[in-house]
Amino acid sequence: FEDVKDPGAWAGYYLDWTDNDFYGLDSIDIACDDEIEGMDEDFVMTYTMSFPAFDQWPEVHQIPFILFHPEGDSYWCYWFYYNWSSHVRIDIDRATDTIYLTFQTTNESSQSQDVILEFAPESALGEWGDGRGEIGLFKVEGTADATNPSVDADSNYVYLVCQVNEGGNEDIVCFHSSDGGENWEMTYIANSADNEMYPVIEAKGSTATCIFTKNGNLYTAITEDGGSTWEIKGPVNDEEGSVVEEYACADVTAGYAVWTDNRGGNVDIYFDQATAFPAFSIAISGGLGLKITVTNIGTAEATNLQWSVDLEGLVFIGKHSEGSKDSLKPGESITFNVFVLGIGPLTVRVSLDGAIMEASGFVVGPFVLGLC
Repeated sequence: FEDVKDPGAWAGYYLDWTDNDFYGLDSIDIACDDEIEGMDEDFVMTYTMSFPAFDQWPEVHQIPFILFHPEGDSYWCYWFYYNWSSHVRIDIDRATDTIYLTFQTTNESSQSQDVILEFAPESALGEWGDGRGEIGLFKVEGTADATNPSVDADSNYVYLVCQVNEGGNEDIVCFHSSDGGENWEMTYIANSADNEMYPVIEAKGSTATCIFTKNGNLYTAITEDGGSTWEIKGPVNDEEGSVVEEYACADVTAGYAVWTDNRGGNVDIYFDQATAFPAFSIAISGGLGLKITVTNIGTAEATNLQWSVDLEGLVFIGKHSEGSKDSLKPGESITFNVFVLGIGPLTVRVSLDGAIMEASGFVVGPFVLGLC
């Protein structure tokens, strides 16, 4: 949508694979970035699908795909050795331009359900999957079923949540990484005697929100330390037991939840604030030095806000600066200026309470030009 308020500006895509005997398209998700280099469109889409054997490829059943759009074309990569997969979810860490794909699949040896996380830089599109080998890989496997995964990543913090069935009931676990997937730790989010199911995760640096269902209600779990500890709140719904518990019954963004609700005997869509936390947009502009504007676009006041600016390139003055602000309420902005003196290509990295924004341009003396 170039302008979501103008239906005349909307664009749609339609792909027909029936001539190639592809079938069983299912479980669709999408992720966007501000810009994916070398692509006509700045999104990737994932789904599962089947196709018969052709050329050197074997017959496959419900394997995960990623669809993307190189300049003037459409293309896809897939993992033909993950038959009978489902529940695909995809996300892009915009700070690092890294794609994270997760899905549930059948372990052919144990016949249990495993969760797979594949990840790679955006630049690997076209060289990823299709039997070329793994780039980044993390598996949740064992004797217990792992199901219904969800993934979100921001500023190198990665959160993979799923259900696990141990001891006869469903619990919610989080596998979390603070270095883009190099190292992982596991934490239980919810493991009561009841069934906790259908988790969805949203990441904002070291802060993340997970929603899940239990006994027909929608609950929120919050971490502020990268996934090590979680605080559960709720229910979000104000009528006991009204949430329809099924896969993809709820979602969360910017602290707000949407879910399927059957109060009154009708299945409707409900929306409410799930939790309050700060979130930030960062704008970087040039001219005479650097101008950086931070806006709290979240739902809660930010306190003890710490920021830093680091410049890479031939910079003589202004290579590093930092500061703090005691409070920034929702909707408020702060602007700070950085004096720069240098020459040549320049990369600007702004860090703000775990969030990172980068821009590239050119510096000529005190002037910063062409930031993007």
